[in-house]
Amino acid sequence: GLDHVALFGASAWQLPGWRDLLPNSIVSAVESEPIESDGIPEAETLCWHCKDCFQPWKDVVLPPLTPLPAARSLLKKSKPFMEREFLMTWHGQHAESSNPAVRRAYEITNETVRTSLIHNLSHLPDVSIGSPISDYAGIMGNAKFCLCPKGASSYTSRVF
Repeated sequence: GLDHVALFGASAWQLPGWRDLLPNSIVSAVESEPIESDGIPEAETLCWHCKDCFQPWKDVVLPPLTPLPAARSLLKKSKPFMEREFLMTWHGQHAESSNPAVRRAYEITNETVRTSLIHNLSHLPDVSIGSPISDYAGIMGNAKFCLCPKGASSYTSRVF
């Protein structure tokens, strides 16, 4: 009942039968619309974002985590706004990743925003958009806007 709290720390709530096991429990999660699948782990042929898993009258969403070293790096590399060279930035994993496991994770959730950003914006002047890079904190500290498309993890390299 409401005397139990279930913690889901990933974008997919990985507890088979959780609806039956925790029908009235309070859910504490990093994602209010978690990824659900058709239950065929070998194939993973169908995934979607659950629209009725989170019940705002009793459940709680935890904000994404920015590890302390990453937050310190962002602060250290942040330039004054008017000195920033890039209009916008985003670098991260996506459905066209060279890593097959990463590519598959984004393909089965039909994630298209990240690849659309790369295809439509990465070639523009004063824009830094693409796959992960080593000094992302430096790029974000040199950009006026940091785009934050939905991803597949419970952490972020951005501070809100």
